Amino acid sequence: MENIVRLKNDENPSILEYSQVESKKESHSLFWFLLSAFCGLIFVRNVLHIEYPIVILLVFFCVMAFCADHNEFMALAISCVPFSSAFQYRYALFALIVIYLAKFPRSIKHYNAYIPLALMMFWELLHGLLDFDFSFVSYLQSFAELIFLSFVLSLGNKKFDLALISRTLAICVAFAGGVCTLKLLADTGYNFVAVFSGGYRLGINDEVAISYALNYNANALGFMCNMSVCCLLVMGKINKLSFFDITLIAVLIFIGFLTLSRAFILCLLFVALAFLFVSFSSISKTIKSMVIIAISVIIIILAINYFAPYILENLLVRFEADDISSGRNELFVEYTEFVFSSVFNIIFGTGLQNVVGKVHSQGFIGIDNVSHNGIQELVVVWGIPGLIMFCGYVYSLIAICKRRIKLCFANYIPLFLLIFMVQSTQIISSGNRLLMLSVIYFVLSTPIKKSEGTL
Repeated sequence: MENIVRLKNDENPSILEYSQVESKKESHSLFWFLLSAFCGLIFVRNVLHIEYPIVILLVFFCVMAFCADHNEFMALAISCVPFSSAFQYRYALFALIVIYLAKFPRSIKHYNAYIPLALMMFWELLHGLLDFDFSFVSYLQSFAELIFLSFVLSLGNKKFDLALISRTLAICVAFAGGVCTLKLLADTGYNFVAVFSGGYRLGINDEVAISYALNYNANALGFMCNMSVCCLLVMGKINKLSFFDITLIAVLIFIGFLTLSRAFILCLLFVALAFLFVSFSSISKTIKSMVIIAISVIIIILAINYFAPYILENLLVRFEADDISSGRNELFVEYTEFVFSSVFNIIFGTGLQNVVGKVHSQGFIGIDNVSHNGIQELVVVWGIPGLIMFCGYVYSLIAICKRRIKLCFANYIPLFLLIFMVQSTQIISSGNRLLMLSVIYFVLSTPIKKSEGTL
């Protein structure tokens, strides 16, 4: 926010800098108007099926960037998390960097944030020397999210409006979930009973999605809902949640349940327990939190049974499956065998491009999918050195924030959520989850009340 109380020591901003002068708080009216128009364009293409060149969305996104202030820039970038399948969001991230520097010249204060990124990019570039096709365009695109995050890190002690960023993410995810629901209803002839009885899953038709159709894997959509809820709850530690925020949380949880994703349920439970732990600073807060969670669970169950009967039953059936991992355990074993089949694989890996093809070239033809464990995936594509580089990058992100503010447990919850989630999915090859690291940084860089306890 522009209207904040400045402290003498700008290196250590306090919670006051993010909460003072509320009466002069910017409304961001133009931002919300343009974002609504952008959503309208996506709605027209995906629900009304009125085709137009997809580049129009990219151009409109750039127009929004030219009209945006410092905080709106970051909120626009985060909107690319749910809109990643709707348009060329990676080009949009590159455009954001260029436009930001044009509007705010000499913004870059630190260049050391680019060092761990440069190491990873150099390591991936070495894989282009292998006897396989290598696309330089794909190479740059695969680092778009990390390049943007490194750019944000290089801006120095910029303070970000977590409320604007969190609400933008939540609203866009809710919109994306609503569009997915409408598309699913259209595909079933608007058979509400079939859809909301649990006969279908949001995101289950991801495999047949056309280019730039707003469509997701069910687990990915569920994770976006969880991360949005998590960010709103962290925001609630600074600013009291409004009725609109609470409604958003309810909508996001409902959409998450419609995915029938077991990962969504486990991650939602993780978020609830994490925020319950945050309240342990006093008995009264703990009891209050437990009561709120209990009431919320009852309301959610009643609402789901009313609006989407049999959803809970279908979820229980999925948890009772013979292989609850859906083949992930077997895939983990197969990739472990691949990694330890040679010293080259342990040290160098396959690189990000054509992973399965390179695995097949070494005789592991039984592997027909990418690794579904984020840590293992890093070893598969970049070897042990690559895993160390990536972990070092995340550590540097945390270290930068710790030098500026005193972090408390609540700051870390989105990061812990991401780590928990990627144990059953990808991270380095998933642009959607890499961009979540920017969301995590905005949360980490925002001071929260000291009463919540520090790490």
